[in-house]
Amino acid sequence: MAFDIYLGVVNKRFNSTRQSDYTGWAHTTAVWKNAKDIDNPTIELTFGSEFPNWNYMYIPAHTAYYWITRIESVRAGVWSISATMDVLATFRSDILATPTYIEYGFNTDTTAVERRLADTRQNIASVPTIVTASADVTGGTVSTTNGCYILSAVGASGGVSVWRVGQRDMPKLLQSVGTDITNAIADMSDTSEIIKYIGKNALTQGSAISAIRNCIWLPIQPQYIEVETFGNVFLGDFDTGVPAYTINAKTIVKAETDIKIPWITNDWKRMNSQIIVYVPFIGTVGIPVDQCNNADKLHFTWCTEVLNGGVSIRIDAGEYPVYTGSAQIGSSYAIGSSNVPTSNFINGSIQAIGGAITAGTGILSSTVGVGLAAVTGGLIGGDMITEGLGSIASGASNIASGSMQALTPVIQCAGSLTGNAALGQSMEAKIVLLYYPPIDDAGFRSIYGYPVMRMGTPVAGYCKTRGFSVGGNQRLSEKCQIMQMMDSGVFIE
Repeated sequence: MAFDIYLGVVNKRFNSTRQSDYTGWAHTTAVWKNAKDIDNPTIELTFGSEFPNWNYMYIPAHTAYYWITRIESVRAGVWSISATMDVLATFRSDILATPTYIEYGFNTDTTAVERRLADTRQNIASVPTIVTASADVTGGTVSTTNGCYILSAVGASGGVSVWRVGQRDMPKLLQSVGTDITNAIADMSDTSEIIKYIGKNALTQGSAISAIRNCIWLPIQPQYIEVETFGNVFLGDFDTGVPAYTINAKTIVKAETDIKIPWITNDWKRMNSQIIVYVPFIGTVGIPVDQCNNADKLHFTWCTEVLNGGVSIRIDAGEYPVYTGSAQIGSSYAIGSSNVPTSNFINGSIQAIGGAITAGTGILSSTVGVGLAAVTGGLIGGDMITEGLGSIASGASNIASGSMQALTPVIQCAGSLTGNAALGQSMEAKIVLLYYPPIDDAGFRSIYGYPVMRMGTPVAGYCKTRGFSVGGNQRLSEKCQIMQMMDSGVFIE
């Protein structure tokens, strides 16, 4: 049975839905060869003696377009032609009417900020464009020159007090605690004055220093630390005479700061970026770009715990915490001296005084004994003199022992000395954004467009779908072929 057929040459993409105009093509009739296959037909036709060069054909009886795959001469003027259906052109109307999930397609709008998906099809530059933004996330609280000392010690009331001591006052406190008792009483000749001084300053040395629990130098400006009362610093019962503020041991210095992310682009190309943040005292940390993609700024929450100088930092991108970390900014500070301990001085002085009394008694006894012997004409004899001299020797020995005990120096110290090299670094947090731009971005998007990733129906241009299932009365093999081609990407023309 013969049927009409149009044969021609087309210049179109294989993955295109364009339906070519066949009205000017070669028109003839053809017959099916056994066996008949509508999707992949083989037909015979009579067409002169010239070797044909067609690559496309249209069969009106089936409203179907075909790619010609083989042309074979049967005999003079008779040709056998094999073809396969162009399902994209044949079922174009059904494809355009089918709602689907579109991955790539008609989107060429670079200002569509909601479309920020990475286009993995493009190459990106190996050398990034670098932009930065920085700010003081400590809220101006940290200062490498105007810090203060935080001293915790057992106070006069028996509880532990925390003092905020100024930089100029700390040397005075050290001088007060480290007073050398030997020097202080060097000009005191009266025994009662010496005993009163020792009693009044009973905690000057070891006891006063042992009352100290901790002392650090904190690079926080004093005005940012909340204070409670003002008065002299007491170490136990010892009044150092140094004025300072008491603070709550749980005091936290907090600052919150926003830094705008220096995005170079507003669309999916944001995913071609890396974000690195330098945080003072913490170091350099990487921030996940996919968690910052919808944020315009990073929010920094900086907290300093005053008692030991611990800091914590949290970085938020919108509602998502992208980083948390902690560090130490306080430097341990030691308080100590090398002086005569009070306890030794008291014991030594008592022995010295006792020795002097013993010596005095001995002198008095010997003098009386000598006089009586002279008066009585030697009735008592030399035993009294011997006893007096023995008392003098014993007293002198006690004086020497007490003096040595009182003058033996000891070393008293609370804490140790440390530093913080991070104080030499910048106190500003710095966001570094590295952007790797796509190569030949303009030429690429003019053909393939940007990611779409939303429901819709195919429109003119490049279209790549996910899970496409065409509607219509196609056979299963035709539906499967259309699905595979649409999910691989076709040109809607």
